Amino acid sequence: MTESLTALFNGLRPLWDMSVTAAWAAGLVLLMRLLLKNRAPRRFVCLLWLVVFARLLVPVSLESPVSLVPPVLSQNASVGRDGLIFDSVGDGRLPPANIAPGTPSSQPPQTENRRAESSRPTLTNGNASAGYNVSVPETSAFPWQALLAGVWLAGTVGMLGCGLVTYARLRRRVRLAVRVADRVWEDETVESPFILGLFNPRVYLPTGLEGRARRFILCHEFAHLRRLDHIVKPLCWFALALHWFNPAVWAAFLLLGRDMEGACDEAVLRTLGEDVKADYSCTLLALASGKHIPAPCPVAFDEGDAKGRIKSVLNYRRPALWIIVVSVVAVAAAAVCLLTDPVAEKPDDTNSPAPSVGPDAPIGPSESPNVSEPNTGRDEGIAPYGADPWMVEVLTGERTFYACDAQWDIAHLKEAYVGDQWPDRTVTLEKLAFLDLDGDGANEMVLFPVGDDEYLYSVVGYMILRLEGDTVHGYAPGWRSVGNLKADGTFYWSGGASYNGIGRARFEGGEFSLEQDTWVDNGSYFVEGQPATEEEYNAAIATQDAKPEPVWYTFNSGALWRIPTSIPLDSNALSAPVPDFLNLEQQDLYRQAYSLYSHLFGPATSAIDEWPNPEELPPAEPVEVDGYTYVPSTGLFANWDDLEAAALSVFTPAFWQARNTWLDNDGNPHQTFIYVDGRTYYLDGARGSFGTNPYFPDTFHLPEQGETEISFILTGHYSTVWPLEGESEEERDARLKANWETYIGFPMKLVMTENGWRFDEFHVASCDDALLPFANQAAPNPALTDDPQPEGGGIVGTAEG
Repeated sequence: MTESLTALFNGLRPLWDMSVTAAWAAGLVLLMRLLLKNRAPRRFVCLLWLVVFARLLVPVSLESPVSLVPPVLSQNASVGRDGLIFDSVGDGRLPPANIAPGTPSSQPPQTENRRAESSRPTLTNGNASAGYNVSVPETSAFPWQALLAGVWLAGTVGMLGCGLVTYARLRRRVRLAVRVADRVWEDETVESPFILGLFNPRVYLPTGLEGRARRFILCHEFAHLRRLDHIVKPLCWFALALHWFNPAVWAAFLLLGRDMEGACDEAVLRTLGEDVKADYSCTLLALASGKHIPAPCPVAFDEGDAKGRIKSVLNYRRPALWIIVVSVVAVAAAAVCLLTDPVAEKPDDTNSPAPSVGPDAPIGPSESPNVSEPNTGRDEGIAPYGADPWMVEVLTGERTFYACDAQWDIAHLKEAYVGDQWPDRTVTLEKLAFLDLDGDGANEMVLFPVGDDEYLYSVVGYMILRLEGDTVHGYAPGWRSVGNLKADGTFYWSGGASYNGIGRARFEGGEFSLEQDTWVDNGSYFVEGQPATEEEYNAAIATQDAKPEPVWYTFNSGALWRIPTSIPLDSNALSAPVPDFLNLEQQDLYRQAYSLYSHLFGPATSAIDEWPNPEELPPAEPVEVDGYTYVPSTGLFANWDDLEAAALSVFTPAFWQARNTWLDNDGNPHQTFIYVDGRTYYLDGARGSFGTNPYFPDTFHLPEQGETEISFILTGHYSTVWPLEGESEEERDARLKANWETYIGFPMKLVMTENGWRFDEFHVASCDDALLPFANQAAPNPALTDDPQPEGGGIVGTAEG
């Protein structure tokens, strides 16, 4: 029952969004009603209220640049729905996550986990079967979502039931009424005229109502029928029943009823003339017995609020033509502005692989691939990578998972880990893997996060998503609970410096538990659950370290992308656009080349050390070569052989040598990275590249593709990224989003060598705009100038791409 109500709550999320949007629209309509009161005919005011109820009942809306709905309230605004492209890298300044965490020698010190105790693993120093347990949210957390769904359901059923019961009672009350004319019935129990019925509406009058009074009332009631109020009001009641929790909807329903009566009163005066105002007011007063139809009855109209109606009738003046014209325009404008949502911002295309630019297409960014039909340069799609349908639904934001006492979607990964703590911090998806962790034949999805705070990032660790029945559950054992995951599903776990080892996940009785395999406990060693010597334990650890890692993927633009392991990929490389005319192997090579190139030849050569070295390196002093100071590398490629092997795995030897060479002011060649006693040293310098417009991704044009050589053009788009004189930060951002100012086309060449495909020419747009001959050779955006030709002679893109 609880799970059903929780599922109902999540299914009703569009309803909550519609209710909030309609409340905003109701506030604006109320303001317009006050402005139009005693000026515009009431029938136009009723149309404004119908806009509000359309917002309550219609789950979709069109987009319009003139929408008055704030973007944060629009039905287009939703978590995880921002183009379905996940920003797993932020602004490119997040720490890389390419070294497997959790090994005894490399994991960070255990820090205090400030999460709720119900979600923390508790380790026991018992035997192998003791393990540790993590309470599942559904058994330990208060099911507030189920409670809210139950309250809503009870209220809605109560509202609808009350209306139906009242309608049935009223029908039984007038069952002996006498038909006196077409659609007109009289009954001695009726004290005030009303209309009852939806598909066959009837006008019920008090017995004995004659003369001018009868004429007035029939004119009023038939005005209701002509306006189809007997259909509109039940629909609005249904909307009220669905949104009964929203005070703005109650106010809108009440005011709509009053304006309906006022519109029909005006219809009487337009039909019979303004000279009947006094007599008509007397009739309303005479019928104001104070005893009306039982309420609530959504399919009946009574004639209450006599005082307000009489005042409006006496003050009525036939509106001038210009007032009617203004009212029509105001209602039409309100309908367009309130029934539409603001145009949704396009997803940040810097995180999307850009499709190639055709030979006749203008220079500039192409549209992002459709998520449902991703343009990935391969035909296999997602299925071959081990992702079950529910996993794809989670990744695209179409399905939520249960963690940290609530339902979350992938866009709220941080909240799924730590709830409402640290509202100003972020945790996003870096990479993921599909593994059968517990050996039951069904894969779990393992999420590897990245955060903007080192402490928070080190706390959250892996997130394991598992389908249990119809619900996806998320388990977050913590950084040191599951580390250095292997392809067979085993991992390191740690309960402290003296209690740690190797284990496997188990899911029993709705709880996550650890099956210990090999561990050390205060100097006692166990291998495969049996007592062992320290040498046997160390041998088992060495065997574990040699096991292959799982295949990791990124999820980008609706597609899964395999992460190659020969060169670590930084967050920029994971999100960079990739030529879709390359095959999967070539795309992997492109990402590796992108990552290595941007670290070695980017704005700062010290970026080579952003990849940490897991080995403890001996200290080394800088060296002087040809008058320049070179500093020792301390990162992953501190060993020269490792650096050279990585470079030659993606570049040809000629290109590697050429790019590693630079000329001083006298034309003398020097190397950026040098070999000294087996170690890598580099010239610590900056190239000063800047200006890539983050809102317009790189594009690619393929002029030639052969069996052994692929030549193409990479086009980078640039703008003045700092605020101009007198320009605010917000205005600068708006300018960058609106367009790019200049572009540079960089030649790229991929060739087949005896060792496989290698890049013989490679560039990164965000690095090489300051590299000769490209520096100062950017061509202007053809859309912003009549002269698209650059001044210099550098290689630039053309209007074809």
